[in-house]
Amino acid sequence: MKEFYLIDSPSFEKLKDLKDEYNNLDITSVLFYLEIHKAYKKMKLNHDTLLQKFDLSESNIHNHDVIVL
Repeated sequence: MKEFYLIDSPSFEKLKDLKDEYNNLDITSVLFYLEIHKAYKKMKLNHDTLLQKFDLSESNIHNHDVIVL
């Protein structure tokens, strides 16, 4: 299978066009994966922001039973 790269988040229509060339492309799975990936990136950003805001680190968190904000 030839590799291809997506620069931006593809729409259903863009993926449908790609399916002509890559007949085993599962459009629903691709869109689902991209949504999960987007949610993870937002969650990670919020997590990192919270750690920075309260001057915390992963090791600080694991050394305490409870964090009171």
